[in-house]
Amino acid sequence: MSRQKKRKGSAREIAHHPTTNPQAQPVRKPKRSLQRKMLTGAAFIAIAPTVICIAIFSFLMRDRIVDQHSQGGRTIANMLSLSLAGRVSHGWTRTQGELVDSISKDPRASFVMVYDNAGRLKHAGIFHEPVWKMFQNKHRDVKRPMKQGDKGSTYVIDGTIAYKMPIFVEPGAQDTETSQEQPLEGTLVFAMQQPSIQKSMQKFHATQMIIVLIAVLFFLPIVSLFFRKWRKPLLELVQATRELAQGKPPTPVQVASQDELAFLAASFNDMAGRIKAQHRKLVDANETLEAKVRDRTKQLSEAMEELDRAASTDALTGVANRRAFTEALEDRFAASKRLGDNLVCCMVDLDGFKPVNDTLGHKTGDDLLNLAAQVMRDNCRSTDMVARLGGDEFVLLMPSIDQDTARQTAELILERFKQAARDLLACDEVAAKVSFSMGLACLHEHQANTAEHLLDQADKALYIAKENGKAQLRVFDGKAAA
Repeated sequence: MSRQKKRKGSAREIAHHPTTNPQAQPVRKPKRSLQRKMLTGAAFIAIAPTVICIAIFSFLMRDRIVDQHSQGGRTIANMLSLSLAGRVSHGWTRTQGELVDSISKDPRASFVMVYDNAGRLKHAGIFHEPVWKMFQNKHRDVKRPMKQGDKGSTYVIDGTIAYKMPIFVEPGAQDTETSQEQPLEGTLVFAMQQPSIQKSMQKFHATQMIIVLIAVLFFLPIVSLFFRKWRKPLLELVQATRELAQGKPPTPVQVASQDELAFLAASFNDMAGRIKAQHRKLVDANETLEAKVRDRTKQLSEAMEELDRAASTDALTGVANRRAFTEALEDRFAASKRLGDNLVCCMVDLDGFKPVNDTLGHKTGDDLLNLAAQVMRDNCRSTDMVARLGGDEFVLLMPSIDQDTARQTAELILERFKQAARDLLACDEVAAKVSFSMGLACLHEHQANTAEHLLDQADKALYIAKENGKAQLRVFDGKAAA
């Protein structure tokens, strides 16, 4: 039960964590080389038939070697079988026993065993007991009676050849064509040592090993050369696949053959080309999108700047409006207080503006307002601020300047505006009434506590200038304007 839950949990983890990102699970080196597997398989395919053929050949040659070395022993076994015909079950005499035992005079004889048709031992002549024990251990079916039609068997045991021959009831049955119909009386087991067969078998086995070694040494280089030919394109394909998995542009795989590997390489190259083309399209689309975003951002920034400029600029004259002036006055007043600098505020009112509108029209009035703003801009420093508060009211804010210099600047603006207004207006009667009334207040000299207080001081000085005939500059002195 726990194993099933564990398997389900692992399946859920796999389902919820797809390996879409090549960097999420780095490509691992295979534990077993495909080349080694293919080489081993090819070596097995090449060598296995050779070994099988050699095994069949060895079996046939072994029988042939046994036949060559067993002729003499088979003749003796046939003679013994003939002499014992009709004597196993009854009529066993000492002469026949002596005949069997006489075989022991041959130093090559190992043992002679005579069994009746029921498998009972009738006579035993063991001349080399170790050979007999070894034979008995390896061939336990030696006592099994032979069947009708059996012609005998041959066994080889470490340089000793044993013969199992049938004993018929009538003598000479072995030589007749109807021997298979003659009843069996018993079985003869006779063994002779044949040292030459052991040497022949050792020589044959040595030859067999040399043939196998030659076959292996012949086929392995051929197979190795064959798979080395395949190794290069396989490695190129593996390297290209690894590059593709890492997000790099893969190197095209070149295969000169016309087989399945070439088809695989061509398919991979086609797939890599398609992926590269799609990647190029994505990059181009991304660059196009980024360019559009940059353009839109620039347009938005310019629009925001334009809106900010419109919110802080007077639409008619192009100078700062009341909102921008109020913010600048607060900022510059605080900076001047913090740094110990002087700050001058000059209120300006355009005299004779209403007669211009009534007599010469609103367009001329607008031109006069633009002229007033232009004269103040042209005769101020770049750090000074000119603003229109509304209607025909202007203000001039001058930081880091002493009172005398500020007064001289204001008087210069007043004189130059009078001259410019006369040049603009064709009617001398109207132009004679056009001028500036100006009120000036200084932070250091008049000790204003707040920015609004400084502006109020300048406004009071302006009021005094207008009350005293206009077309003049007045400086706030604490009680009245001088």
